[in-house]
Amino acid sequence: MFESCRAHHKHAITICIMIPEHVKKLGYYQHNGNDYPNKWQALANCPEDEHVHWNFNDETYSKHDWSKEPVHDLYEIYKMRAIQLREKYDNVILYFSGGIDSVCVIRSFLDNNVKIDAVIMYGTWNFKNAEDYAFNLEQFKIGMPLLAEYQKIQDFEIILLDTYQFYDNYIDESWIYSTGQLCTPLVYINGFFHQDPKIQKYLMSGSTCFVRGMEKPRVVYDQHVEKWQAGFLDTSFLGSPSGELAIKNKWDIIEYFFWSPDLPELAIKQARIVYNYISKLINAKELFKKHDNKFFSTTEYQQIVDPLIYGKYTTQQIGKEKNYYSLPKAFDTPNKAYKDGWFWDKELSTKLWVKVWNEGIRLIDKTINKSHYNDPTKSIELTSLVGSWSKMHNLE
Repeated sequence: MFESCRAHHKHAITICIMIPEHVKKLGYYQHNGNDYPNKWQALANCPEDEHVHWNFNDETYSKHDWSKEPVHDLYEIYKMRAIQLREKYDNVILYFSGGIDSVCVIRSFLDNNVKIDAVIMYGTWNFKNAEDYAFNLEQFKIGMPLLAEYQKIQDFEIILLDTYQFYDNYIDESWIYSTGQLCTPLVYINGFFHQDPKIQKYLMSGSTCFVRGMEKPRVVYDQHVEKWQAGFLDTSFLGSPSGELAIKNKWDIIEYFFWSPDLPELAIKQARIVYNYISKLINAKELFKKHDNKFFSTTEYQQIVDPLIYGKYTTQQIGKEKNYYSLPKAFDTPNKAYKDGWFWDKELSTKLWVKVWNEGIRLIDKTINKSHYNDPTKSIELTSLVGSWSKMHNLE
């Protein structure tokens, strides 16, 4: 472990936190010689016109030459990652939504006869006709039918996790420091999933990891150095629990399937495949240029990447729109996700939970300079934080 120091605002006493290695692997923030477990704390100590750095295993990834194509086939590397996780832990539990990222992860196990102990699909089931609500559509319409088919291939336990049971953990405004850099209600609640009895059963039986697919490679053209590069952008990790809560939960070991310092070859291979394709496109350097410290996302990029790196598991054509259903990430604002739809419904949620959530929002608005917001004229409730890049890696 290593020590991180932070102050929530300029009048606060600086407090030091020990960040465990398994949390450090998920990324942490640096500014002015200090390390922080989440972005809110880092930005509370970051003046206007300065930026925080997101250290996503910079040292490990920098030891590798990203300009050279890994020799293994992409799907062979997916297989290697599945075997690596199986050999490292007594219990391997996958998060599954039915989206293409999680489909690729679970198929990497199933297609190679690598044992899975359990699969978690979470949603808010605590309502009558829960399957009819928009925030549960992806799980009921896609996820559950897929899992039923996958169980014909391998016998694993399906844990249908009702997130509603954890919302009493909204106690005071400090909840915000248990999220990484997004403050949707569900992101905080992710940190309490281990309390479910079905999950406790695995935690008590041996070393256990919880596998999340996470995101696509970020390949950009940096006009300042005139090179194509790959890097890790913190806004890719929208639904991943981090921060102080992740530090406290020493038994809740999160493993990212695609982005892991334990197998750098995987991220490099994905990035090389994307680079080999987009760098040859007309106007590619303009379409996919790197915006300094800004959120990176274009429709063109997303339509290209999925078929390139998940092609075995999707019929989507390169450069075309998705031909399958996926739940939009947000409706209303960046910090109000579709899966949180019920939380804002007065008939389904509770006034106390919403009150405490709003207190956390107000705390951030008071302690962080709004130059760090994508829209400085708004509350963080209605906008999002400017993205932070890891160290960039040259692809050429």
